[in-house]
Amino acid sequence: YGLQNIGKMVVFLGGGLTACECACHLANHNRTVTVVIRGDKMAKNLTGYYRNALLTEMDKRNITQVMNAPIVRIEKDGVVINHEGEDVKLMADTVILATGAVSNTDTVEEIKALAGDIPTTVIGDCNRIGQVADAVRSGYNAAMAVL
Repeated sequence: YGLQNIGKMVVFLGGGLTACECACHLANHNRTVTVVIRGDKMAKNLTGYYRNALLTEMDKRNITQVMNAPIVRIEKDGVVINHEGEDVKLMADTVILATGAVSNTDTVEEIKALAGDIPTTVIGDCNRIGQVADAVRSGYNAAMAVL
């Protein structure tokens, strides 16, 4: 998409790993960044040292983190959220929807149909959303099952 197309005030709707890492990247490029989540834990799918380090890096970059704040609406000049029972407008010239991913199994089903009786194994994000290590592990396990 290119940094030239991203405004100076950015609001991320969603606070998973990708959103938090992208927020840090944009903050490094002189963007004012806010990350808004409905829940109460930023980067909730991460644990341990990496989560702590990521949150520390967000703090170092003055990234505003707003938790427990459902989205009310997106407007031309920002986002309205409900924070502590009040509708609050966050000004933004760029809003990035980062609310997660889902597996797209359409192509998988097409390939299985083409394979006919040939055994198939679904791996990586085609099976379930995960991280690179999950995809590599499932690929390895599928290959080892053939041997």
